[in-house]
Amino acid sequence: MKSIITTALLCAAAVSANAAWSTNLWEQSTDTVKYTYTQDSQVQLVPNNGGLIFHETDGSSREVQVHTDPKVIVDFTKDARYELSYRIRVIGSTNNGSFPYCNLSLVTDKNDASILFGNSNNTPCQIGIIPQRDVTTSSQMESLTAVSSGTLVYSTNWKSGALSEGFYTYKIIFETFADNSINDKIYFGVSKDGGETAYQTIVNSSHLGLGGHTSKVFDDIGFHLNGADFTSDTITTEGFGGIKLFSTGSTYTVYSRTAEEIKQPEPNVPEPSAFGLLAGLGAIALAVSRRRRSR
Repeated sequence: MKSIITTALLCAAAVSANAAWSTNLWEQSTDTVKYTYTQDSQVQLVPNNGGLIFHETDGSSREVQVHTDPKVIVDFTKDARYELSYRIRVIGSTNNGSFPYCNLSLVTDKNDASILFGNSNNTPCQIGIIPQRDVTTSSQMESLTAVSSGTLVYSTNWKSGALSEGFYTYKIIFETFADNSINDKIYFGVSKDGGETAYQTIVNSSHLGLGGHTSKVFDDIGFHLNGADFTSDTITTEGFGGIKLFSTGSTYTVYSRTAEEIKQPEPNVPEPSAFGLLAGLGAIALAVSRRRRSR
């Protein structure tokens, strides 16, 4: 496992989950199949920074990198649901072109594909799919601001412009299927405490360049931060914004998923009414009477 990924964590205040996130967000049940989810494990996504519960940006020319727990893996060969959720706080101005960012990076065990998730200079929530590339070979490549050509980038429909100061929860969910006939799915979104929430659900494993289903395993996962240095907990230098990322409130959760076919109800056949029975008997009697006369 490589060890070059970054993250900024946040102070203990305001770590409550945003009510905008539903507990059954983007589950797969349909009219014909009901999926049952069982939580198998949960670990802290972002490690503590020594005695601190957050990492923070350290100046525009000094990227901050933090690797996640080795247990944090996204395995597309399994029937599973992987939820990666992290909390950030944006502090300072973000309006002068030096927009701070905090990106989650995922690289495969074979170093042949990468995923970036987070914010770029001018967009609050994006995902970048980088086929046949290990983004950790260069710190610049771990930024959605400077993605290489050929990268597929998808955004949410966030309507409030650039990130303003405040607390945000980012969430990315991978629905993986062992059955090669089912497309693996990737969902992501961002929610500001007390404010707007935006999601995106159009991405699937075909965007990794391998068709609708993939057997890739992402085992090199962590964060990359860039932004202003902090002179105190809430004051930044250099005239632009910085980011802190919580260890508290940032989680990696794995669910197993079982499918149960929903039996469709038998079509209703109306029971014969008394009038219908009498009419039927009358018709039979009339037919018998006519037959006797014809003889």
